[in-house]
This record gives sequence, structure tokens and C-alpha cells, in this order.
Amino acid sequence: MKRYTKSSKPVIEIEAVLVDKKSAEFTLVPQLDLSHRNYYELFFKTDNGLISLEVSPFEYSVVDIGMKGRLKYQGKELISFGDRIRELEEF
Repeated sequence: MKRYTKSSKPVIEIEAVLVDKKSAEFTLVPQLDLSHRNYYELFFKTDNGLISLEVSPFEYSVVDIGMKGRLKYQGKELISFGDRIRELEEF
């Protein structure tokens, strides 16, 4: 999911396979905030182990378990994956 703060983490690019997808509903402040929000997470298997990244509903919907490709991420932010999720160009 797009973060609005600068990350000091390095940008990493690695070959990966999408092995799981999870979504859940949550409340920011239980008992005070009755509105629900959805949380989307993708799990990638790489040579360095399992990586989980929180993503947008769009990113969650355009990939399927079993897909392989080049994964690019920074910290917990997905930047691109294969030919389905691309890095946005800055204007």
C-alpha cells in the first residue's frame, strides 16, 4: 500500500512466486470507531525466505497465487511485481 513517508530502507529486487493472498476486515479503534476497513496482504516466496507485503485492493485483485516474476519492494511497500503491477512514473 502506498506510504506517504520516506523510507530509509533499501529498494530490493528479487525473483519471487506469489504463494498466498489474505484479506481481512478491521476497525481502527474497536468500540469507538464502528466503521470497518479492509486489509490486503500478499505473500511471496523468494530465495531469501517468505515476504509479506500490505497492498491496495487493486494490487490484490490483479495477481493470482502461483504467479512468478520480478518483485521490487522497499521495506513493507510493494513497488512492482511481474507484468501486472508496475512502478508509477513521477511527473
